[in-house]
Amino acid sequence: MPGPGSAARRVLATWSRPRLDYHHWWAGLRPLLNAEGRQDYAYTDPSQIPRLTLTGLAVVRRSPVATAATVWFDTDHGLFGVRLSRRSPTAPWLAAEIIFPRHPQPKPQSKPPSHPTTGFDHASL
Repeated sequence: MPGPGSAARRVLATWSRPRLDYHHWWAGLRPLLNAEGRQDYAYTDPSQIPRLTLTGLAVVRRSPVATAATVWFDTDHGLFGVRLSRRSPTAPWLAAEIIFPRHPQPKPQSKPPSHPTTGFDHASL
């Protein structure tokens, strides 16, 4: 069974397909989402989603419980996250939320700023 990094990568790749019509886009994404994610993304217009290119490795932040994690990816559109959960420690990971980068993007600095949601700075990741 894939770990949270692989599951989140699949979610982001499946979600980030703006050229697909809604029917095909939703048929691919729906099985990767939990009930919260299905409710939140059911009426999304895929043509409004950016086509992402991952530019770095996945950074997994596990919750204190074995059934939740958030995975962060550097992309050509900024730092995106995927919030995952699963029903039990042996169940598959499903996405609840895709977390967008904060806007506007900060100007490059010698030390990257802390991430807006996690509070972790890139150097500690």
